[in-house]
Amino acid sequence: PGQGTLGPGRHSGAGRLTVVHGARSGLGRGRSDLTVDPSGPGLPGDARRGDGFGGSPSVGDITGDGRPDLVVSTPEKNYGNGRLTLLPGARRGHGGEYDPAASAHEGNGGEQTLDLDTPGVPGRHTPYGFDAFAPQPPLLDVDGDGHHEVIAAAPGYGHGRTGGFWVFRGTDRGLSPRDVHRFTAADLGIRFRTA
Repeated sequence: PGQGTLGPGRHSGAGRLTVVHGARSGLGRGRSDLTVDPSGPGLPGDARRGDGFGGSPSVGDITGDGRPDLVVSTPEKNYGNGRLTLLPGARRGHGGEYDPAASAHEGNGGEQTLDLDTPGVPGRHTPYGFDAFAPQPPLLDVDGDGHHEVIAAAPGYGHGRTGGFWVFRGTDRGLSPRDVHRFTAADLGIRFRTA
């Protein structure tokens, strides 16, 4: 009980996320499905047709409170430069139920959106678009502090579109835009496949 699945959907082309809760009798037989709209509580409200909100869904405990948090991408935001969104698990509900109306007001960090224009994040988005900045599942506790981190990749980032990776640290109040570690593909000895 309390387990489930999630996946991106479409809502006027802007995208949406649907969480299908699990039960002992199977998926969709417990609590009602939950749909998160990009114009919902705590989110920027700047949804546009074709944004693709809800891509690359990942579940982990970013805030360290024992409740599952959701991280999704909006891959086509800002001309394909991309954005990631944290949807923290609510403090009420069963099995870590995500309640978008409650979580933004309960002091656990609230919903967050981050991209390459967020203050503190190293680098800037490509002016002509298509960085393709997005979180990469799974979420990992890379520093062993009990908070999962988000690793984001942008294959189209940089001069010559050589790409890059960013590691966002999880904290009690969500993802920290400070102390973000950035790596180029060359740092890691790899090449992005962009074709």
